[in-house]
Amino acid sequence: MEALVDLAGVHLDALDGGPAVLDALDLALAPGTLTGLIGPPSSGKSVLLKLIAGLIRPNRGRAIVAGVDLLAGRAADKRQLQRSIGMLFQNNALFDSLTVFENVAFPLRRLPTPPTESEIGTRCKARIEEVGLGHAMDRFPHQLSGGMQKRAGIARATIAEPRLRLFDEPTAGLDPVTGARILALITELHRRDERGVTIIVSNEMDTLLAAVPRVILIDRGKVAWDGASALVDQAPDTVRGFITGEAA
Repeated sequence: MEALVDLAGVHLDALDGGPAVLDALDLALAPGTLTGLIGPPSSGKSVLLKLIAGLIRPNRGRAIVAGVDLLAGRAADKRQLQRSIGMLFQNNALFDSLTVFENVAFPLRRLPTPPTESEIGTRCKARIEEVGLGHAMDRFPHQLSGGMQKRAGIARATIAEPRLRLFDEPTAGLDPVTGARILALITELHRRDERGVTIIVSNEMDTLLAAVPRVILIDRGKVAWDGASALVDQAPDTVRGFITGEAA
């Protein structure tokens, strides 16, 4: 099956002249892939998500996402690609001046052929109810708790049924119970449309490993390990030590 995300030898220079942010990174993700992306701080995880989303252009290598060449592709093709991506940023990136409903409706209204306002209303209300925010539909982001903002961000990132669903630290700062619920919601949305790819960046190891079948460890801009979550105990000592929190 052709990879939806096809990266080979991808290199991204550091702006300050230091070590490369991404260094000859190889990664292939086929449709239907649900994976966790982990690694030490500043290892390149968030940068890799932004590259896949077409927000950052690599310096060299092969970077093809959903058939679009991120290095040599036309600007119009890249814009079209971004319409097929839903992304939750670390800080949720909700529009402060828009209500929860308007934030979730925003991606639908930006589609080349947007749904009718009636359909937008129906779809957004259903998704907002699904993430448990039906009572907060008319609230603004500053009126929401951190967990509620995460859920609003997930609703917005998935409302347009994107092929690529990218979640950067969706459980950061949340209590374990709320974090587990957030991951359960993301994995359920993935199961409903397994034609796409879902990537979850998280260092909440226990809940992440229980939620995803595959985990990828990024270290110093490279893929240090890529395997089944169930086989973590067979990973090299240094990788297993990071994943389990034990000394290698």
